[in-house]
Amino acid sequence: MRASEQLRTTAKAIMGEQNSDGGFAETLQVRPRSIANFWRSVNRVYGALGNVPLLVERLRYAVALQRPKHSQIHTHWSEYSREWSESDLWDTWFRLLAIARIDVCLDPKRAIDWGFIDYPGIGFHPSLRAQP
Repeated sequence: MRASEQLRTTAKAIMGEQNSDGGFAETLQVRPRSIANFWRSVNRVYGALGNVPLLVERLRYAVALQRPKHSQIHTHWSEYSREWSESDLWDTWFRLLAIARIDVCLDPKRAIDWGFIDYPGIGFHPSLRAQP
């Protein structure tokens, strides 16, 4: 598979996880508990069968995420605890930034359409630097 095809596949996968409100969530693959999410976790653990330390870590992580204390995401930013599938600014920003970077990689002229900032930091794009 060519790099451009991989980038398109990645962008399509990211956009496929967009919520109806236009945002993105932490993940749709942990909660709610479902057979599909259970099998996804089992396959993830099963994929590490040849590497015992990785197998133990993935199994520990998969089991820990099913504990009741992880039914919602708690942060220090607010007293509100959100659902795993609830859109939030942090996850939305980085997924949109990934989509933008993929779009610009596939067509460099599109950099001006995304509104990247011309200052180092999150959202900076070198194509916006003034040429000497």
